[in-house]
Amino acid sequence: MPLQKTRSRVFFLYKYFQDFSGGQNSLFNPALLKENESPSCQNVRLRAKGTVSKRGGTKTKNLSPYVDYGVQGFHALYRKDGTKYLLFVINGTLYSEASTDDWTGVVTVRTGLSTTNKVRFITYLDKAYVADGVNTLFRTDGTTYETIAAAPVAGLVMDYKNHIFVVNSTTPNRLIFSDLGDPDDWPALNFIEVNSDDGDRLTALESSYRGRLLIWKERTAWQLFGDSVSNFELDGPRCNYGTVSQESVRIIGDLVYWLAREGIVAWNLSSSVLISEKIDPDIDRINQPYIAKSAGFAFRNEYMISCPCDGSVTNNRTFVFDTLRAAWIVDVGYYPAVWGSWAPAGQDLLYSGHITQGRLVEHEQEDRNDDGAAIDAWWTTREEDFELDTPKVFRGLRIHFETQNTPSNIEVWISRDHSAYELLATIDTQVVTSVWDSALWDKGVWDEAATAKVYGLSDWFRATTVSYRFRNRTLDDNFGLLRWGAFYSGRQPTARYFDDK
Repeated sequence: MPLQKTRSRVFFLYKYFQDFSGGQNSLFNPALLKENESPSCQNVRLRAKGTVSKRGGTKTKNLSPYVDYGVQGFHALYRKDGTKYLLFVINGTLYSEASTDDWTGVVTVRTGLSTTNKVRFITYLDKAYVADGVNTLFRTDGTTYETIAAAPVAGLVMDYKNHIFVVNSTTPNRLIFSDLGDPDDWPALNFIEVNSDDGDRLTALESSYRGRLLIWKERTAWQLFGDSVSNFELDGPRCNYGTVSQESVRIIGDLVYWLAREGIVAWNLSSSVLISEKIDPDIDRINQPYIAKSAGFAFRNEYMISCPCDGSVTNNRTFVFDTLRAAWIVDVGYYPAVWGSWAPAGQDLLYSGHITQGRLVEHEQEDRNDDGAAIDAWWTTREEDFELDTPKVFRGLRIHFETQNTPSNIEVWISRDHSAYELLATIDTQVVTSVWDSALWDKGVWDEAATAKVYGLSDWFRATTVSYRFRNRTLDDNFGLLRWGAFYSGRQPTARYFDDK
């Protein structure tokens, strides 16, 4: 029987990718990711239509006499007469800033607070109640403070059903609460023990979810029902993930989010799940002995948690979870000890307090810099073999991006067959004149046609797999990546068979 041999066929293909909404997945091999996932994306945000752009910048707002100390607490007090006060604690001193946002009206409210503990606040009966873990619970109207003679020392504080609940280090498994509607009266028998025999301590409280008081210990989560001493009922443990950080507990929509030692948890009271599985290698970088310094916040559709990583003893990485897309991003370049929001002019603005330098930092700035430092932002594609595990000749790369009003660039980096990334080209996204053509998108209309451009690279090379990194690390530059595509050619594998005729 003669051996028949077919001639291999050359093919030419163009394949594009226009959805970046999967976020970071550092758990799986880069070759196994979904098309919309990235093995590494830093300092970017996911936008409409699956596009991606650089995150907003940060800017210090307060004056500078506090540079040697970190921010210990942050709270916006909005009073019923319309006055607004931003309360913050630095080096054991409670300060207040009025709503003018020019930072010329900062006043000292109280000194002598703990210089090392986180300081927690609630607003109740038109005043802010303050817990520092050292002093008895006290309150402030934004300019002066008032001690509460009967109140205990408080490290955690929360209001629930017209009572104030506190926890302190003397009885770390005990919820102590005030009389109904009277924060000046603390009856001796107004307390609830939360499993005092388990060797665990109370670490966090939350009262704004489904009409119950949620309670965390380091290894478990509980809930409290009822509205008075006569019918309070403790239920739990309801979840076997606890937390070490009060500041990590946040609510978005119908889920409660927090940081456990095992990772980041989402809970709806019925079931809990570790939502950080996709970034487990990054979570493993958290410095566990200092995990209690972590701080989280919920702003719009994002849950943010800042943690000490890679041996750092202070928060130096922020994991951002986009709850609309169930996608992760990693931020670096800013260092929050606490988070908060503040609306000096009516609209909530995102703030953080610097962990070592006493700066109050406003986020989401249109200027793409972190207090004058460049933001290094990138999106890395998965390791792409274009569904053919044989060498291919890559003949061109087409990038679709948003036009910028000022000089700006996108750096294109490439990894060929698992090699280190190397710079392939730098594109000025202001001056490129190859305007977008709707036919290239396989759709008739693109809403942002006026701001989209196309750029092509011709740099032939041979590889089996490629990964691109689209990067901008220039001061004040922005970039918006809409789509990328590769033009390549190859040969179908040679086929052999016997002809038995």
